[in-house]
Amino acid sequence: MLDETTKNLLIVEVNKLLPENSENKLISAMRYILLAPAKHIRSFLVVASSRVFNAEAKKVISVAAAIEFVHAYSLIHDDLPCMDNSDTRRSQLSCHKKFDEATAVLAGDALLTLAFEVLSSLNEKRCEIIKVLSQAIGIRGMVGGQALDINSEHIDFSPQPSVIQVADTGIQKALPTSISCKKPCDSGAKHEMDSSVSYLHDTLSTLKLQHSYGCMYDAGMTSGQADKIKEIHLMKTAKLFAASCEIGAIIGGATDKQRKALYNYGINLGLIFQAKDDIEDYEQDKTNNLMSVLGKSEVEDYIDGLFKQGLDNLSALSGDTNYLYDLLNQVKKDG
Repeated sequence: MLDETTKNLLIVEVNKLLPENSENKLISAMRYILLAPAKHIRSFLVVASSRVFNAEAKKVISVAAAIEFVHAYSLIHDDLPCMDNSDTRRSQLSCHKKFDEATAVLAGDALLTLAFEVLSSLNEKRCEIIKVLSQAIGIRGMVGGQALDINSEHIDFSPQPSVIQVADTGIQKALPTSISCKKPCDSGAKHEMDSSVSYLHDTLSTLKLQHSYGCMYDAGMTSGQADKIKEIHLMKTAKLFAASCEIGAIIGGATDKQRKALYNYGINLGLIFQAKDDIEDYEQDKTNNLMSVLGKSEVEDYIDGLFKQGLDNLSALSGDTNYLYDLLNQVKKDG
């Protein structure tokens, strides 16, 4: 996703922050995942979002590298036998297969720690940036999403009236089996994710009744399972996409309104990314996969709704959004 010039800047920054040392097994393991062929979407989002406000890539590249460290840590830990138990990553052996399990755990730990060391060294807005990132990757974000993913593998989603607790907001939503919303509800009510800055950064998710999101409530088994899968997508992936966008906005000196637009763009982009991934991976992995409960046409309708919202988010910005627009189109097309 990064253009060659920015990608080269990122590689130079990685080499500066984590120089090669073939005699150090831990450093070799960290660099093994970092320098493997990758799309670098999250790093791209930091750079592209800051570009909306005319910030140069050189100004944000260390932050983009820190985000890449966080993502690499998550991949290493996700692949472990106690998690997803994956033997390959980025067209090569996963870290614990190339090295060993203990080294992989420590490499992930070290990458996460290094990310915050880098961010703590920023001259400006470091506390704000660290807060946004922390909220996206902790219990209310990526790590919490991984826990949901693991635990959901054993949940019985048989048709029955259910109540879902929405994070720590204290709000409960009843989902009776008689409701069927495969198309927009008659009332026009759909559900929009809204968070960031002073508006809900401290919650897992908040579903607002608005005509904009795509109804999550299908009858019986489909309703509860689809909702849970979308919550996993939100927490494991979309929140870090959104934080990357918001961090770029912070560096660029955006207003709260502009930060919110970019954050919500990142949410929509991340949800599209995961939904496309579910379509592509369905034959190999049906666990916590939207295709298992909604079918391809319904998932594609869901993606279309998210795409339209992403366009609306970008239309609220007056700066150069061409890179973000191109990425939105590319992810919708190719995942």
